[in-house]
Amino acid sequence: MDVVIEMQISMGTMNNWLRRYQIEGTEGLHPKRDSNLKEEGKEELERLRVIEKKYYEGQEDIEILKKFQASLGVNGKGNASKR
Repeated sequence: MDVVIEMQISMGTMNNWLRRYQIEGTEGLHPKRDSNLKEEGKEELERLRVIEKKYYEGQEDIEILKKFQASLGVNGKGNASKR
């Protein structure tokens, strides 16, 4: 009972933890759903990093093409600008 008061948890939570510990040992005290979410989160983060890298590479390509286009004296409509 002291643990329940000290940790500010309900007796129901304490009983659930105790039952899981008795059945599965310390492994039963680790949330299973969170580990799956963490792994999915890592995969999603890596996927987003790849997308972000491709985006910035594309932006760099666009800037290079704009500079090249300007050096040729071509305006945005594909026509040579008048000098």
